Amino acid sequence: MRKLRKEKKLGGKGKLTDKMIDRLQNYYGVAVRSNKGDLEGMKSAILAGLFHCSSSEGREYHTYCPDGLYSWCKFKSDRAKRTNTYRAGAGLPVSIVKEVKPVFSRLSSDELLG
Repeated sequence: MRKLRKEKKLGGKGKLTDKMIDRLQNYYGVAVRSNKGDLEGMKSAILAGLFHCSSSEGREYHTYCPDGLYSWCKFKSDRAKRTNTYRAGAGLPVSIVKEVKPVFSRLSSDELLG
């Protein structure tokens, strides 16, 4: 992603920063480790990380995030608890997501994960 950021000039404030890349890599690693033996669950969890980081005020992309009181996704756990404490961050712009999504598609391919 760092190479893509440099090639496509996707860096800068509110875009694909080192902090966001580290966050996406962390979500990817957790998705793979926590879904060992469940390929479909792994793929869904990988997409959850990308779309979760893309969510912002007015753009709620938490479809793939796990449901429940103890979800790592504060949006989903807030809903399960019937509270209203979740505050959305800036999120990745849609234009950045479109550039990064093919990377996530490759990283979640059957050939790589299977």
